[in-house]
Amino acid sequence: MFTPTRALPLLLIALGLVACKPKPQDELQGTPPKEDRIAEAAKTYERARPEEISQERVDAWIRECFKSTSLGMMSHDVVNPTRNVLISVAYVPGAAFQIGAQPAAAVDAAAMRDCLIQNIEDKKGNGVITRNKKWTVGSGFMVITDDTGKNHKIMSRPRIDGNMDALVLDGEVNKALGDIERCYDRVTKEDALASGAMLTTFSVDAYGAPTNVHVMNTLPPSATFNSCVHSAVSAMRFPTREETIKVREMIVLVPD
Repeated sequence: MFTPTRALPLLLIALGLVACKPKPQDELQGTPPKEDRIAEAAKTYERARPEEISQERVDAWIRECFKSTSLGMMSHDVVNPTRNVLISVAYVPGAAFQIGAQPAAAVDAAAMRDCLIQNIEDKKGNGVITRNKKWTVGSGFMVITDDTGKNHKIMSRPRIDGNMDALVLDGEVNKALGDIERCYDRVTKEDALASGAMLTTFSVDAYGAPTNVHVMNTLPPSATFNSCVHSAVSAMRFPTREETIKVREMIVLVPD
């Protein structure tokens, strides 16, 4: 028979075991893990429509934050001092901004995220983009570096450099979208919520065929996406011409 003084510790241990026993899932309270919050929010919030997003304002927002947080991080390449940079920002209400960048080493993601949050409203209090819906936006631009690292510059290039009607490019891009979406489907099979942006640059030769095709993206790593899009872009055909045309096309990729 236990004496009262010996029984008390055992009783406390028993009570502790009951208190520490995990509750059934429906009894758990508090903030769910980050991945659960993102998945839940993705099902709950409507996605912003393209007409609700001003690409001009998004470009200014992203590029200004890149300039203030990351421009000086770009390394200088004597052979190729001018390089493309692609940045995407994905947002779901209730979750943090997700920053994607290529080249990834060129961006201070934490500082960039802080800057974007602080400057999502302009000086007049107007929001760059709504905070009540989910969205993914992107911006592609060029950076010119120098050997001192102090005079790096951001350069904007036109979508079409040369004599080509934008409607002609729109038509070929629209034809290629089905193939590009199939390339993207391979990524979403691995990550159903994957979103980001892709940038392709190419020249159009005298025969109307794309040459010097390059593809970069801010999606989760994929062994096949860039080569898949490369094939889709290379299959485009434009009217023959005497001069070479240079094209830059950015496409935002979202799962729904």
